[in-house]
Amino acid sequence: VGVLAYSVIKGYLGGAFRAAADIGAGLFGDANDVAQVFVTILPLAVFWKLRSPFSSIWFWGSAAFFTIATIVTQSRGGMLGLAAVMFFMLTRGRNKLVGMAMFAIVAMVVAVSLPSEFTDRYKTIGTYEEDASAMGRIYAWKAGMNMMLTRPLTGVGIGCFEVAFGQAYRPAGFFSNKWMAPHNTLVQIGGETGVIGLTLWIALFFYCVVVLRRLKPEGTD
Repeated sequence: VGVLAYSVIKGYLGGAFRAAADIGAGLFGDANDVAQVFVTILPLAVFWKLRSPFSSIWFWGSAAFFTIATIVTQSRGGMLGLAAVMFFMLTRGRNKLVGMAMFAIVAMVVAVSLPSEFTDRYKTIGTYEEDASAMGRIYAWKAGMNMMLTRPLTGVGIGCFEVAFGQAYRPAGFFSNKWMAPHNTLVQIGGETGVIGLTLWIALFFYCVVVLRRLKPEGTD
């Protein structure tokens, strides 16, 4: 993940508009997916703080590194996820007021230091109706919900969301010839496997949460 973050930051410094798209295809070439990887790895950095003799240096250094990598992907979902994870991490300690103050300071520093092209992109979160990319995903989500309603038992088939969207489930008002991907795990699993598949996936998710809570050492937060 560190190599991936370095590649994204290097791509941005080299002039790439969406840095993640400069480093490959598939998972590692999609800005939103790669931002999710960085956001997910942030809480794991806490283990370096607990285990390493150079705990503070490892933790704050890695947290800053992955935060910068997330920001330069210019993923709006990644930015929202980053804010949520950082707020959770900083307010889970014993002194919650200090954590909230640190979160506010970090947020202000990031907001002030971001280039204008970053802030302009992130502002579209509140005006999504005017953004073609955001509206395309809403159309894809509508199509996915329709797939679940019309084929609740089997869905349209694993890996067939884009084909089904383009050939049979293109929503009214969507005038592009593009075959949309859902950009949403729940919509994709529900559309491709049906309600039963979606229910099993959600059950598996909560099972993992329960198991992880049982693994938490006693006397820790």
